[in-house]
Amino acid sequence: PWRATVEGAIARAGGAPPPAGGLPPATGPSREEVAAAANMSAADRTAMIEGMVAQLADRLGDNPGDVEGWLRLMRAYTVLGRTEDASSAAKTAIASAPDEEARQRIVAAAEQLGLKIEETGKP
Repeated sequence: PWRATVEGAIARAGGAPPPAGGLPPATGPSREEVAAAANMSAADRTAMIEGMVAQLADRLGDNPGDVEGWLRLMRAYTVLGRTEDASSAAKTAIASAPDEEARQRIVAAAEQLGLKIEETGKP
């Protein structure tokens, strides 16, 4: 239920929409979600966001070919200041990419986020 809230926060933190082939656009939160989040303590909001990011990471473990999911996870980790986790997610996403086009999208997104990845080709 908090997915849109987190994605909206991530999108706002990231600034302008990405270029074609970059990160997917995130949707903004509903008024109800904003109101609910506004009533939470900072610790509760942080815990909620961290929990959602952890759920996404777990889901990607079960479905590693979900390119959009990897792009969201990379962006979420970056917004949370977890750049090492974001770089690790990018590397895993590249290795799990279902095709060359997907791999290129992930590499472009990683570069856009300023992540350090070694471009050695698909492992």
